[in-house]
Amino acid sequence: MLGPHGVLREAARLIEGIEVATALTSDHYTNYVDLSGRLPEDRERLLRQVQGHLRRDEDRFRPFFVGTQ
Repeated sequence: MLGPHGVLREAARLIEGIEVATALTSDHYTNYVDLSGRLPEDRERLLRQVQGHLRRDEDRFRPFFVGTQ
């Protein structure tokens, strides 16, 4: 299972690679970071948001416990 930084790097790759107009919403309680925007318009903002969270130490994210919240 990916840790917080692995999940965020995967999200960045998805945001970079999506080439169609679409909405992105990542706001489930199991996600480490809420992301929301439209692609391609918000691509740069979303990537900056992800990069900002990648600067945090992984131990600063909440523990990953599926189904306990």
